[in-house]
Amino acid sequence: MPRRACLRVQLPLLGAALALSACGSAGSSPLTRAALQTRGNSACAALHRSLASLPAPAPANTGPALSAYLSRVMSAERSEYRTLAALRPPISEQAAYSALLHGVSHRLALLGGAATSARSGGNALGALQDAVVYEAGALPPLAQRLGLSSCST
Repeated sequence: MPRRACLRVQLPLLGAALALSACGSAGSSPLTRAALQTRGNSACAALHRSLASLPAPAPANTGPALSAYLSRVMSAERSEYRTLAALRPPISEQAAYSALLHGVSHRLALLGGAATSARSGGNALGALQDAVVYEAGALPPLAQRLGLSSCST
């Protein structure tokens, strides 16, 4: 490949890599614990409000209506995850915060599995139960340790 063609390919890739490496940091300092709690609790409270506003499907529905509902739930959950992932925790809380973000990401994966099961006629309720059990057991202790009370319910 000629040198100019290589540069045309490499420069956009370099720009994208630099942009991605700056995501979430923007040169800013880590938040204080109090600021992390305020912003994190706000994100989780917004998720709770969003989820409470969604009309639930009929209890026995495991097909398209459940799949559509889970898609709306996942959209709200992704928004919360993006907000939380953009926060820079204090250095002393980075490990715990990373564990919380991993837990939220895992919850999203479980919900995605439930939505896929609902679309394909599989055991969506079993997959959804897995997500609920995981969320109830794993996430509250992580959120409580960080003082994110809105995220632990």
